[in-house]
Amino acid sequence: MQLRRFFVSGRVQGVGFRNFTRMICVSLGLTGFVKNLPNGKVEIAVEGSPSQIENFMRRISVHFSRGISVEKLETAESREIERREFASFAILA
Repeated sequence: MQLRRFFVSGRVQGVGFRNFTRMICVSLGLTGFVKNLPNGKVEIAVEGSPSQIENFMRRISVHFSRGISVEKLETAESREIERREFASFAILA
């Protein structure tokens, strides 16, 4: 089990990106959170197996016509965990 934290830049605020992220994470069985940052980036923390997280990274980086555009997905933290720290996947304010 792993915990990874990302910073996402691009057109990711005000375009439904947090809801899109939650939908992907719930469908993959990941737990964690997504939240907007004051600097225009979005922070995402996910917990799951390495293959679940790799699948998430592939899906989140795709460009969408709804105005979402991920320019950069930067890994801020990656570590092994023995058990999940989050019970579900949440959108934080």
